[in-house]
Amino acid sequence: MTAVAGGHGSRSTTQPWRDDLDPDVLVTAVGWCLGEVLELADWEELARITGTTAWICGHPRLLSSLAFGEPDYTEHVRAAVPVVLGDRLTEHEASTARAAEDADPAVGDRFPHLGTVAGFVGLREWLALRDPELFARLYAPTVGFAWEVGRATAPAVG
Repeated sequence: MTAVAGGHGSRSTTQPWRDDLDPDVLVTAVGWCLGEVLELADWEELARITGTTAWICGHPRLLSSLAFGEPDYTEHVRAAVPVVLGDRLTEHEASTARAAEDADPAVGDRFPHLGTVAGFVGLREWLALRDPELFARLYAPTVGFAWEVGRATAPAVG
């Protein structure tokens, strides 16, 4: 897994999501991150902590596509995202809710594993570095948000 401070090792579950967060944008961002940073053992650990081991390990192509570097890996990651997030709104329910102009459930209610997944992969930090515009679409402005990513400081000259 790509090392980013606040990522895999920290398991942070506190995420300051925007109030107007578009769930489709969130799913896209999470999928992009998972596809880029997870290795085989990471998928297995993420499956364990989200209770999705049977689905992840039973998927006919997700892990083998990763292992063999096959081009369809991204497609399988996209299919896995709603599962690992615990999406409580199926496609049919989502389209029915939109058609009825009902409010979508809050992000945390719709995706109960979101904080766990985001903390596991260091989504906040990863997105801030990879795509600041997408980061701003997901996260509320935060005062004092800082992290270090492999930057050595020079010793003070006395």
